[in-house]
This record gives sequence, C-alpha cells and structure tokens, in this order.
Amino acid sequence: KRSNIITELCGGTEFAMALKEHNQITMDNIDELEVHLTIIAKNPSAVKSMAAFLTRRDWPTKIISNANEAIESIAKDKPDIVLLSFNHPHLNVEKFANLLLQTFNMTCVGFSEKEERAATQKFHASKLKYKLAGSASGPTIHRFVRKILIEKYGLNNTETESKVTKEA
Repeated sequence: KRSNIITELCGGTEFAMALKEHNQITMDNIDELEVHLTIIAKNPSAVKSMAAFLTRRDWPTKIISNANEAIESIAKDKPDIVLLSFNHPHLNVEKFANLLLQTFNMTCVGFSEKEERAATQKFHASKLKYKLAGSASGPTIHRFVRKILIEKYGLNNTETESKVTKEA
C-alpha cells in the first residue's frame, strides 16, 4: 500500500497540483496519484468489479445510479473524474457532462456498461471530449484515465518517447 503523507494530508487533486507546481509529476510517479472517481451507471452491480479494480489501485471509486443523488455526491465529494454511462435511461450524458463541467469544472468520461443499440447511438452522437469506446472494464478505465492525467499534467509524447527510447 502506498503511504505518501502529502496525499494523506492534501487528498488526490491538491497533491497532484502541488506536485505539478514543483514539476514533480513524471511518467514514473503518475500511477501514485490518488484519483477519486464517481461512476454514474444504469446498473451498479454491472460496474461493481470495475470499481473494485480501480479502488484496489488507490483510486477510490463510488458508484451511483440516481442522477439527483449523483449531483449531491459530486458536490460533496468533488471527485477528480466522473464516468457517465451511455446506457443510463434517465441521464442525458451530454447535458449532464456540460452541467458538471460548468458547475464543478469536472472532467467527464462517457462509457458503455454493455453493448445496446441506444447506448451505441448516444456514443456516436456525443461530443464529449472523452469517450471510452468498446466494453468498459477496470483495466480499460484505468488506462484511459491515466491517458487523461498524462494530458492534463502535460506529460506529452516527448517525455513518453524519450523514456521509451532510453529503455529500448
């Protein structure tokens, strides 16, 4: 288990910003960031194993199925990233993501719990910046969120390329 006193004192986002200000976020330590996630899903039991996978990697993950409860939870907990299911029948993912972005400056990711025609149509029609194609699983969400963090903290391809070149 990682034990970083700065993370424990400041929490995930504040820790990341403190590291960024001191130019200490690198490809080597990006996996040490504590990233808080909220998943808004049609069927919480269908994403339970995904949330457990992410939580085991020190990314605390909360699952919510009710949109009103989600807003209250997000306002209270302020997760770093919210995952919105295109399968949710009572959630307009596009509008909800815009609401979260404008109100909380929240990063949102659209995903599908399972292949359904309506969800596929919503996915293709969506203009969300971040959409996870294909079936969502703990490892695919982890890799996808990691790419968002790399983009967010400016660890672009030049650092990745130089690291890959050095190891090769």
